[in-house]
Order: sequence, then structure tokens, then C-alpha cells
Amino acid sequence: MTTSDQGSGGSNQGALQRALTIRLNLQISLSAVPVVEEWMDVHLNRWLESIPTPMEMPQGHSAHFEVALSTDMTRLSWRAYGNPNGIVPKLVPYLQQSGATSADMALLNRVGDMLTPKLVGSWVSADSGGLRTGWQVCDAHPFATVAELFAEHDAKARLQNWLTESRVVNFSRFAQSVGDGPATEIEFAVPGVAIDDRVDAMERAFAQLGEASISPPVRAVLTSSATTELVVGLQIREGRVSALSAVAPGVANDVVAELCGHMGAAFSDAHLRLQRAFGGDGADRLIITQDLGDDSASLSPPQITLIMLPSGHAPASPPTEMN
Repeated sequence: MTTSDQGSGGSNQGALQRALTIRLNLQISLSAVPVVEEWMDVHLNRWLESIPTPMEMPQGHSAHFEVALSTDMTRLSWRAYGNPNGIVPKLVPYLQQSGATSADMALLNRVGDMLTPKLVGSWVSADSGGLRTGWQVCDAHPFATVAELFAEHDAKARLQNWLTESRVVNFSRFAQSVGDGPATEIEFAVPGVAIDDRVDAMERAFAQLGEASISPPVRAVLTSSATTELVVGLQIREGRVSALSAVAPGVANDVVAELCGHMGAAFSDAHLRLQRAFGGDGADRLIITQDLGDDSASLSPPQITLIMLPSGHAPASPPTEMN
């Protein structure tokens, strides 16, 4: 499920107009996100400029955009991906301008050679700690293909044990940050047929990968997902699993609001206005992320994030002025 600059059968002019509308809506939306400080604007705009327009992409291809925003509006991420022939020529200079080291660029090239991916892109995120950015591969590949990139540390051992026991082969997304303190994020489809089977598998994944658990309210939300396509994500930093995520599609806003109530998390009205500003009525996917401390006593409450897909069909208007 993705939103692209170019709709099927649309004219080049229509595709360009939708692309410009998406970009303008992203820029306008920043005024409604308190965590975004004025100094961040130039960096976010640089990211936008690094995403090819439909005219810069191969014929029949376009860039796909996603906006990930926590329900309490304290963490924002923009993501984009598409055909490498259009994305990579602007991705490389963007990363170099954003503080990527020679080691960062060598890793990008090595992963590209290993996988020859069909969908690549970049992302940028803002929170109270500042800005981070990086690159991503967004089509499925066997983890075994890139396993040699990871040192023999605890995170790799846990992941490989879980993959073997769960009979999971492919990751669905591989993301890497650049600059100081790099981290890797990897997502896998959870095995199973029925939704209850997949939620059980998600619980086992949390236990095996990070000695974490899923609370009853979270399990109820995952079970209510519109489809059975659940995804587990893990973040690896300095050889350990530093965060785990449960991703579910098609969760209605009222269910998200109920979950926020159970977990004591805010769900801002501004979030709902942003969803409408991007041309949607609800989010495409729900992400529940557990940051893992050094021990169970240091765990912070899970963060709830919604991924929105800007359509490019809604008129660009300040979300703060919407009813």
C-alpha cells in the first residue's frame, strides 16, 4: 500500500501537479508539528529537494511518500522510495551533504551490490534529540544475503535464532542511518495464517529479540487489524537490539484513541487534521515501538506512531485552519 507521485493513467502534467501538492503539503504541515524547530526547516527542505519529481524518474515510475508521526506529535519522519535509476543519482549527494562518512557510503554501495534492489530511498526524522537521516531498501530480500555485514554480536545472534525458529527468510525493509551513532532498522512480515496466530508470533518475536512483551491493550489492537499482514521491526545499535516495533495496517482512529487512553499517551486533534490535510481519513499503518533500555527497569512507555500516505489530491492548506 503506497502513494505515488503519479497515478495510473494520469498525464505527466497531472503527475507533476500531484508531486508538487505532496511537497507543498509536507512543507505546510511543519507548522503544526511542535517538535520541528525553525533551524530544522532547511534540512527538511534539502531532503524534499533530493526526491526526484516524476519528470526525473524513469518512464512509468514515480517516488512514493510516507509520513510517520507519533500520536503525541513528538516524533516526525518523512520517507520516500522508488526506482533506483531515478532515486540514486540524487540520493548520493544528499547523503554526502547530510554528514554521511566514507564508511556510510561504502555500506550503501555494498548493500546495493549485494541486493540489486528494485525499491530504494531515503528518510529524515525529527524529535527532541534533533535530526537524523539515512537510506532504505523497501523490497523483500533474504536476510542471509546481508548477514555478513553484521558483526557476531548479541543482536545478530538473537535475530538469526528467531529467523530459524520462525522459518522467516526475507526482510521487507532495511533502513540505515548515517553520521554519528549509526543504527540499522529491519522489518519482517510475521509468520502465520490467522490473525491470532500472527499476534502470537509477534509476542514470541518480542520475547526472543528483546526480552520484551506485548501488553493486553496492544494485543487487542493488533487483533483488530484490518488484515493479517503484521510486521515486526527491530533497531540494532552498537551490537544490541535497541528497539522493537509492532506494525499493523488498517487500524481505525477510534481504536488508536482507545489504545492511547490505555497507555496514557496523547492523541492530538492536530494529528487528525494532518491526516485530512494529506488527503486521507485515517492512517495507513500503526506502529507501536518499544525502546529498550539496559534493563527492564529502565524501559520507557511504548510510543504510538501512525504512517500516513499523502495523496497529492487534497488542496494544500494549513492543517491548523482545517475544521
